Amino acid sequence: MREKGLQATTLKDIAAAVGGDRASIYYYFRNKEDIFREMIRLGMADVISQLEAQSRVDGTASQRLRAAMAAVLNAYETHYPYLYIYFQEDHSSRVIDPSLNAEILDLGRKYERLFRQIVDDGVRAGEFTDAIPTAVVLYSVMGMVNWTHRWFRPDGRMSAIELSGFMADLLLQGLTSQRGQQSAAVR
Repeated sequence: MREKGLQATTLKDIAAAVGGDRASIYYYFRNKEDIFREMIRLGMADVISQLEAQSRVDGTASQRLRAAMAAVLNAYETHYPYLYIYFQEDHSSRVIDPSLNAEILDLGRKYERLFRQIVDDGVRAGEFTDAIPTAVVLYSVMGMVNWTHRWFRPDGRMSAIELSGFMADLLLQGLTSQRGQQSAAVR
């Protein structure tokens, strides 16, 4: 599905990829769309499950944000390439039926709520600045994590955990180096 796209992939292609035959696949699934739906459902549910687990961990908001970002990217890596394909596909396609769409929207609301809780906790504790609107911080974090599907590959130069650490460092420590801050102050 990743190589050909969802529409061009056949059950014969899927059977060949798993070293089986179409009859075996038909025993469990009616068609390739059912396979795709189930993989997306499992992937999205795992993302939320990992985020919920991180939301219950004690620690500072920075530690929880770092862990939440790692959890999302770890789930993305675990469910690669299914989530990659989902994000690349047209979400209005016939594959995303109303019940799956409703489930995905509900999971999306939970996803946002879990990240918002961490950001709000950080602001309330004085750990995160209140000079930046919470929505800007929230959507920056989510955008950073969500758009990795455009360029992250599990077989690339870094793991999802390493990548999430760099992203968290960027968010929590900023981009300007100590030397750069000193240079800017002199100007």
